[in-house]
Amino acid sequence: TIAKDGTIRWVRTASRATLRDGQLVGVTGVMSDVTERKRTEEALKKSEALLKDTQELAGVGGWEYEVDTMKGVWTDQTYRIHELPIDPTLDHVAVSLKCYLPEDRPVIEQAFRKCIDEGMPYDLEFPFVTFAGNHRWVRTTGRPVREGDRIARVLGNIVDITERRQAEE
Repeated sequence: TIAKDGTIRWVRTASRATLRDGQLVGVTGVMSDVTERKRTEEALKKSEALLKDTQELAGVGGWEYEVDTMKGVWTDQTYRIHELPIDPTLDHVAVSLKCYLPEDRPVIEQAFRKCIDEGMPYDLEFPFVTFAGNHRWVRTTGRPVREGDRIARVLGNIVDITERRQAEE
């Protein structure tokens, strides 16, 4: 709606009809100014889009693992690095481990377990084979997030470092 001063405002309206003997005898309405909420929602959408684009440009994916539920969440870029379609129902830890060489998996598993059990962060680099069969190098990091005296979740990222490794070689 347009306010008296000419500014555009977002409003939410609700109304209710009052009937008596089946006849309309009145309407009660409420209008609320929700402009600030709409501006906040738009700013959040813009920020999320920027973060998504930035992750893609940098080749950085993010992930989170909930210790109690043993469930993970990946950003879109993490799926792209693994060359998998987005599927929140995946067992993210098990799926990701399949991309590492068999001899490297115990090192990653131990680092992840120490992060959960002892609160020890990790930062590792390994060869990586995507689900499309492409050979890459990745750097993966994880850090514990405490709630009170326990580790509640692990936050991390995965970065495609293939170009850097090729330049070093």
